Amino acid sequence: MKLSIITITFNNYEELVETCNSLKDISIQFEHVIINGGDCSQTKSFLRRYREDQDVVCISEPDKGIYDAFNKGVLNSTGDYISFLNSGDLLNDLTYYEDAIKLIKNEGLTFVHSGILFDDQKYGKYKLHPKKGDNPGLGMLYMHPSMVVTRTVFDEVGIFNLNYKIAGDFDWACRLWKKKYSNKFTKRYPVLMNNRGVSSQNETQALFECRQSLIKNNLYTGITRIYFLKRNLKYRIRRILGVLDIFRLGKFYKKISTY
Repeated sequence: MKLSIITITFNNYEELVETCNSLKDISIQFEHVIINGGDCSQTKSFLRRYREDQDVVCISEPDKGIYDAFNKGVLNSTGDYISFLNSGDLLNDLTYYEDAIKLIKNEGLTFVHSGILFDDQKYGKYKLHPKKGDNPGLGMLYMHPSMVVTRTVFDEVGIFNLNYKIAGDFDWACRLWKKKYSNKFTKRYPVLMNNRGVSSQNETQALFECRQSLIKNNLYTGITRIYFLKRNLKYRIRRILGVLDIFRLGKFYKKISTY
């Protein structure tokens, strides 16, 4: 059974190299699908060399943003299982993919997910978990960099909606959640993710799009709406505290993270 790891990149050559290097010694064979939307000559030269030594699908062409690149990755992959590892993110658990696939096969699951390590330039590294409570109003129920998903999920749920510029992964997770697929959370932190991503830098816009997604998916009602309003309030408080730089150690910042 084949695994496809999808990596998207846009003019961040050094981070792409780091991401690819983090996959060198993993315990399972895989197809690496790299979608390059930029025009960096170093990136293109690296991909030509990388393709000679690995099972790699490389597409270098302009795209319409992150989720267009994700979709190209899914549509051009051939694996029975799909995972995403964006340029700049590092795999630090070399057996995670193999163990996740074994769980899916042995327990009849649709996908496996876990926590991730988040590298914040201001507050350092800390652990992020999916939101507890099984309700999308709380935030991300599945950390997409940690997900190993059966291909059939995309056939049934669909690919990413290009109407979202920042929260397309949240919207996809909402549609996934509505299906009530069998899944399992593992207490591992296989991916080190930095805070240079678009959603980290544009959290106000991300929250706006999350609300739009909840409305579109007929989820912005009842307890889900209440949870989302509380999530939005926590973000506003955290933003004020960040400006004031009151909590230098970042403990409170982590506690009220709205990811």
